[in-house]
Amino acid sequence: GGVFSTWANEELAAGDVIEVMNPQGAFTAKVRTTAMNDPQGIVNDQLEANPRARLVAFAAGSGITPVMAIATTTLASSPDATFELVYSNRSTVDVMFAEEIGDLKDRYPDRFTVHHILSRENRTSPLHTGRIDDEKLSLMLDRMLGAGDVEEWFLCGPFDLVQTARDELKDRGVPEERVRFELFTTGKPTTPAGQQGRDIEVRADEPTFDINFTLDGSSATVESPRSARETVLNAALRKRPDVPFACAGGVCGTCRAKLVSGSCDMDENFALEPDEVEAGYILTCQSRPTSDAVEVDFDA
Repeated sequence: GGVFSTWANEELAAGDVIEVMNPQGAFTAKVRTTAMNDPQGIVNDQLEANPRARLVAFAAGSGITPVMAIATTTLASSPDATFELVYSNRSTVDVMFAEEIGDLKDRYPDRFTVHHILSRENRTSPLHTGRIDDEKLSLMLDRMLGAGDVEEWFLCGPFDLVQTARDELKDRGVPEERVRFELFTTGKPTTPAGQQGRDIEVRADEPTFDINFTLDGSSATVESPRSARETVLNAALRKRPDVPFACAGGVCGTCRAKLVSGSCDMDENFALEPDEVEAGYILTCQSRPTSDAVEVDFDA
């Protein structure tokens, strides 16, 4: 029932051309910077400073996709770095990239470790069987992983798993900047997942917020009725349907923009790093104006 996946499977044909956006997420390794995630060369290459860097990842289901890319690149780039993967699935047949994971293990037997956790299939070790809850995660960190000498953590999966791991690592004194995470959803099914630029009627006698936004070098202004409590993204979509967004749930970061002037309240934020928020960036899908006029820049 997916909107894009159904169209892609049923309508796309050889020779069709699709225009796509650049990658928008921030789920990348800081310990190894490249021209892609650090084109200015500003960030120090910590992996060169610490060639024996230890990286640990928790992934569930399709959350393995970005983790595999990070693991493969890290292990190939540094002959001394190590990577440990805790990968949760329902059963053996559900394990994505099973062959690729096995190949990594064969290629780097001393530097790559994988722990397969199966929630609906019994394994010899109790730690490798069942759902990863608070108790199991704590035991894993005590008996399998440890948390003190890890250069960077990667968490990718459903909200409950990622949040459980974040809380546990925080309680163990792991600095926030060493934990990278990406969510499937926010875990709030009552919140609409889509953002279609819902129709808003602007009456002449109603007070409004003035929202000015810049996208692809072009600026536009839209009035937003105060009573509507609409997001900056929703208001901008009424003016330009090409405003970038994807999940509209504060998870992906696609709708990120810089707040140039004015003020907003941001309901949720699972995508922006603390330094981005401090620099004035907002998730427009989660931000509602609190000042008479607001100016945001999607190009910043």
